[in-house]
Amino acid sequence: MKTTVVGMGELLWDVLTEGKRIGGAPANFAYHVSQFGFDSHVVSAVGNDADGDEIVEVLRGKLEGIEVARVPFPTGTVQVSLDAAGVPPYEIKEGVAGITFRLPHDCANLPPRRVLCVSGRLHSVAR
Repeated sequence: MKTTVVGMGELLWDVLTEGKRIGGAPANFAYHVSQFGFDSHVVSAVGNDADGDEIVEVLRGKLEGIEVARVPFPTGTVQVSLDAAGVPPYEIKEGVAGITFRLPHDCANLPPRRVLCVSGRLHSVAR
């Protein structure tokens, strides 16, 4: 049986000058460990909007499992640019999906053998 890794927490778009990329430490972690053969899952929330639709579609093509709730908040974004010194200041939007949400009921269906990684800016999780 493969070990399952679960990245739980923030899921958002990093908006860079060259375009947007899926961001959030838990999603990034889950994706990168999947490259080493782990069965990787993301547990988070996105908004009921086009950005949320796009994140779910992209993740379905990259990971074994996603348990992503759809919530009545906008999907999170982080504006990333470089200052004069080449340092990337971040503008993190507040009041967005992925910060506070109820865990999807499907979490109970994750494989029984798993490693759980909790990281990111997830402020509160209620079950």
